[in-house]
Amino acid sequence: MKKKICLLIVFVLLVSLLPAFSFTANQGQASTIQIYFNDEKLNVNAFVENGRTMVPVRALCEKLGATVEWDSVTKSVTIKGVGAEDKNLNLLTIKLTTGKNIAIVNGKEKPLNVPPKIVSQKLFVPLQFIAETFGAKVEWDSVEYKALITFSPPKLYTIEDMAGRSVRLPVEIKHIVALHPIPTYMIWRLAPQKLVSVDRVFKSGLKNIPCYPQADLKLLDNLPVTGVFFDDLNLEQLLSLKPDVIITMTKDPHKDDLQKRLGIPVFAISKDTLDDYEESFRVMGKILGNEREAKILADYWHNTIEDVRKQSSSIPESKRLKVCFFAKNFLGVPGRATVMASVVELAGGINVAKDIQGQPTNEGIIISREDILKWNPDVIISGHKNITDTILNDPALQVVKAVKEGKVYTQLKFERIDGVQAVMGLLWLKNKLYGGDEETFKSKVREFYNLYYHYQITDEQIKEVQE
Repeated sequence: MKKKICLLIVFVLLVSLLPAFSFTANQGQASTIQIYFNDEKLNVNAFVENGRTMVPVRALCEKLGATVEWDSVTKSVTIKGVGAEDKNLNLLTIKLTTGKNIAIVNGKEKPLNVPPKIVSQKLFVPLQFIAETFGAKVEWDSVEYKALITFSPPKLYTIEDMAGRSVRLPVEIKHIVALHPIPTYMIWRLAPQKLVSVDRVFKSGLKNIPCYPQADLKLLDNLPVTGVFFDDLNLEQLLSLKPDVIITMTKDPHKDDLQKRLGIPVFAISKDTLDDYEESFRVMGKILGNEREAKILADYWHNTIEDVRKQSSSIPESKRLKVCFFAKNFLGVPGRATVMASVVELAGGINVAKDIQGQPTNEGIIISREDILKWNPDVIISGHKNITDTILNDPALQVVKAVKEGKVYTQLKFERIDGVQAVMGLLWLKNKLYGGDEETFKSKVREFYNLYYHYQITDEQIKEVQE
């Protein structure tokens, strides 16, 4: 009897261990999951969580041609790439947060069967959700216990330019032509190897503002020179350069016609206001495949403007100075939708020419001396020294407050109120209008040129006026 009881106890114990044995086997089996991407076996660890295969986020996304940004504060990851869905190719941004069953795909919430999970200091994500969001096909081989991913990298994607146009661009861009010095600069700064020409305005600026490293000057000097969107364009030359994309400006009236005639995508960015530069940097970073550095430049631009905007916002309306700016020539004032006008207002000035009739993006709307007398500005800013001399020596303008009080200023050469230097022109103008610490200004200019041009500017250059 005792023997039977002992056998029964042993049997019960064995039965009670069966579930634990089964679970251990499943876990062991999960550790041997194989992941194949276009028939290539990936060297990754994977496991099954609630019926879903989990893989390291970077390993999968790199194969999909996507970038991964980790935020250690929020424990979230942002995935950016190009996906294909029903052959409509678009930029994708996917945000996942550790432990949360919701993904944000291009701003819209999508449910997750299994949340992202950190294992051995790596973030694991559901393979099927990520792969299929990018348009990949995922199959499961239950016999071999492996996931098979099939993905055809898209060759084109659709992106909206700053003129609000939908433009289809190659995913892989190797050669670019720009028809304005602002995008030419941005290409040089973010992906110089992709620049196949320089526009003639940019070319002339290489000598006028010598702030490019010598090695880069040699590269830029040897590139073909094109016209700009507003003058001297040679379509045969543009075709001969074989660019993957042509970058122009939002105020280019011929961008659609140019794209149609050349059969090459034409993408527009903007410099109409100082704030527009920030977005231009970011979108150029996407196009050029260098979002990391573009973000650094855009963030610096944004933070500099916000610092000035915060200071200017505290100036009472009654204390704000009336400013007249002659950018290009005497009696030529910038329209309200120009970078020059936006700098005046951001610095806390009142733009006396704000309501002038004419094209808002025109940087040289002609006015009369009577307009100046009527406005009676507190401060006059000129684009170069010749304009300043003309104003100071004009008999009709001697009664103007700015002239009488000696507040007619010439913009500085390396801190112009236009182009990429305009953010430094903002700091200079703020100081001219309301005062500021000179050493702090110099420090900011040095920081700017080091970041944007890899150039060590001298004190003499910082204070040099525009001739």
